[in-house]
Amino acid sequence: MREIAIFISDSPKLKHRLTSRTSSMVSVTIVTWNSGQYLEECFAALSSQDYRDLDVVIVDNASEDGTRALLRQVETKWRVIYNEKNVGFAAGQNQAIRAARCNYVLCLNPDVVLSPNFVTQLVEESEGHFDAGVFCGKLLRWDPAALKGHGFQPCQQVPNDSPLGAEGEVPQGLKPTSLTNLNGTPEGMPLQDPSEDVHVQGHILEKAPGTETDSRKTNVIDSTGIYFTPNMRHLDRGAEEVDHGQYDRPQYVFGATGAAAFFRRSFIDDVSVEGEFFDEEFFAFREDADLAWRAQLMGWKCLYTPKAVAWHVRRVTPERRKDLPLIINWHSVKNRFLMRGKNASGWLCWRLFLPVASRDLMTFGYAVVRDRRLWSAVTYWWRARDSVRRKRAIIQSRRLVSDHDLLWWFSNTPRAVDAEKAVAGGS
Repeated sequence: MREIAIFISDSPKLKHRLTSRTSSMVSVTIVTWNSGQYLEECFAALSSQDYRDLDVVIVDNASEDGTRALLRQVETKWRVIYNEKNVGFAAGQNQAIRAARCNYVLCLNPDVVLSPNFVTQLVEESEGHFDAGVFCGKLLRWDPAALKGHGFQPCQQVPNDSPLGAEGEVPQGLKPTSLTNLNGTPEGMPLQDPSEDVHVQGHILEKAPGTETDSRKTNVIDSTGIYFTPNMRHLDRGAEEVDHGQYDRPQYVFGATGAAAFFRRSFIDDVSVEGEFFDEEFFAFREDADLAWRAQLMGWKCLYTPKAVAWHVRRVTPERRKDLPLIINWHSVKNRFLMRGKNASGWLCWRLFLPVASRDLMTFGYAVVRDRRLWSAVTYWWRARDSVRRKRAIIQSRRLVSDHDLLWWFSNTPRAVDAEKAVAGGS
């Protein structure tokens, strides 16, 4: 361990000197729920990291598919926590983070396979960019057509007979202290707008030099960070593009996708609200975008590191929401309004009124005309208004960046700032 003096200059409002005590160890936190088909290769990639100081913490959310048998095989070298019920991705990750021992935390999905130097690259970048609290690498698609099944199931399939109760009825028990009792338990995994299965063909990317080619590892981009559009929708930067080096510069981006996000412990402590790093009201989906927005408000940067490469099985993408189980769309709609209620100012909503209102009207119309079971998701924020109001007050009281400055990030084309230019410009 060593003392490092850090000068952070994120914005005109954020100029202060910190002294931070750092540790070289990295905690890797994983939440599993019926994830058995991915664990062997995910764990093999973790064990093959050239960065050896890893503390792995796994939280299992009451898996029933044989996942627990696989987890018992790694108990001698990694810590495994078994929950009696599925508490959701957000609560599961918070549980793992609280148990983590290190000053760096890599939140990792079990359906992600890391390149051997993934952690090393992120640690090296973190030691050179003390103004950033979040780091993400280049995620490419791991072809789900080459796996058993069709990609990672973000939620248990639910029956067709009104899984959320009678029309218009509010679900009960989405999290232990909140509202829902579903006949399909959401699994906390991929954190993005839901949609279709994606089968990536061709575009084979070779493994690291000296290893055999794995046909499941494509060079189709999954994510190079997340960005927000003017209608307050978040998307993965570069998704579906063939990687030919167009994202090979280190850049500051809005935020990191939750599939593989690397955090400083000081960042985790600073942005947590009421003891929660990920908002547990979300249960699953969009909590990575909510975290990214909160981090931007509080003056933290997210650095994209292209040399840190991993492969991700992403079953859901933003194109075909109607093909997904109802439970996924329910959480996605619910969390859209929770995220906005905590983070967006009246000024920002007014500046983006037309695109936001247009998107909202589409959501309302779909809930009224096509599937009234989603209406309880649209109105969930009202039932959770006390919690939203309380968290909003905390977040807004700690903000260091104005929405006038934040508005630049809300664009129909992804925006980023080259890290070298940012340093040269003193931003």
